[in-house]
Amino acid sequence: MGKRPSVSFIYVNYNSTQLLLCSLQSLRLEEGDEIIIIDNASREDTSILDRFRRVKLIRNRRNRGFAGAVNQGLRMARGDYIALVNPDTVLFADTVDRLVDFMEKNPEAGAVSPQLLYPDFTPQDSARRFPRLKYLLSGRRSFLTKLFPRNPLSSEFLYKNIVADDESPMEVESILGTFMFLRREALEGVGLLDEGFFFFGEDLDFCKRLWDAGWKVYLHRGAKVIHYHGMSRKKLRFRTEWEKARSARRFISKHQKLSLAGRVILDLGLSFYLLSLALKDFLGLFTSEPYWKWRV
Repeated sequence: MGKRPSVSFIYVNYNSTQLLLCSLQSLRLEEGDEIIIIDNASREDTSILDRFRRVKLIRNRRNRGFAGAVNQGLRMARGDYIALVNPDTVLFADTVDRLVDFMEKNPEAGAVSPQLLYPDFTPQDSARRFPRLKYLLSGRRSFLTKLFPRNPLSSEFLYKNIVADDESPMEVESILGTFMFLRREALEGVGLLDEGFFFFGEDLDFCKRLWDAGWKVYLHRGAKVIHYHGMSRKKLRFRTEWEKARSARRFISKHQKLSLAGRVILDLGLSFYLLSLALKDFLGLFTSEPYWKWRV
């Protein structure tokens, strides 16, 4: 078997060093691969990262946001493919090989994501439709989705109607920034991430730009990654949802021409979404979704 194409693994770290170490240990590196870590002004001790000889490490003096930090890494990356990897992920031994093989056989693919799994190996929502007005209340944490998990809009938005046992790759509108495997040619064609999206939405925007440029985006359910969902931001839950809402507004405003009525509906819908989340968290109407939990 010949040498596989090289991969640049880019991590953005913010107070998630212990998770990052676990993720780094799961990588199966080959000659030509590289690891780039952008530390976004973490407040915790990150000196242990200096011990990794094969790591290119940048320490930012201020938090530049996810998109800004990723772009620093993208400018440095030299691999044939680029993997944007969250620190709270653990790769399977064959994850990268499966993704590379898929990209080599499907030249129309600009980006692909593995299937994300919770640590108990149950599937996690790994793709999204592009934000539209009709999906405003269909997010994973919204009242509509919590009360009626299989309602048509949420199922459509979150791709919940896929066949659970089918591991074949499927076209999707967008994949999550949790793990994005990118073709260099596609990246060079559409450009870097939009830094106007500070923490969320940059992945949706990048996928939209790929589609607009003629590339396709896939979810490869046969390649798998464990995702300790929310561990890196568990103390900032409402701030997280605020940033998601702000990013959704920016995405829709950027990619759709809205009438005045449409803009009003957008703002009212996002306001209701945030208020409902605040009320839910305050009253404890629902138990918060576990960030990760082993089943015994």
